[in-house]
Amino acid sequence: MKRSLIGLAAVATVLTGCASADESEHSFADVAAVRQANDGPAGWVPPWLPESTTDIKVKFNLDTNVSIITGKLGGAPLPEQACKPAAETATPKVTADWWPNPLPQSTTYHCGDFFAVADGDQVYAWQG
Repeated sequence: MKRSLIGLAAVATVLTGCASADESEHSFADVAAVRQANDGPAGWVPPWLPESTTDIKVKFNLDTNVSIITGKLGGAPLPEQACKPAAETATPKVTADWWPNPLPQSTTYHCGDFFAVADGDQVYAWQG
């Protein structure tokens, strides 16, 4: 019985380690830096972010295909052609130190595969 518990604890430790290893967090100075990166973490940043967006942070999970993103819009609104008010929303399934909980009480938009909330000049977007 003691061996079974030790084995179960070892498996739980390994599985927990695998789950956190698949999450990755990255920062970009601006949209130009995202475009220069052109792969990996940059692929998680939505193309509809205004060119003026700076201080971009993204966190994603490769296993679950979920992500959260924030950035400063630089005075630009969310693009009307890409972002429409959302009738229903999903709850973000990833958290980070920079991610507010709860999200700001504002209109939630559906922007392609993402949901987004603008709070003044700050945007918070998530998918998955």
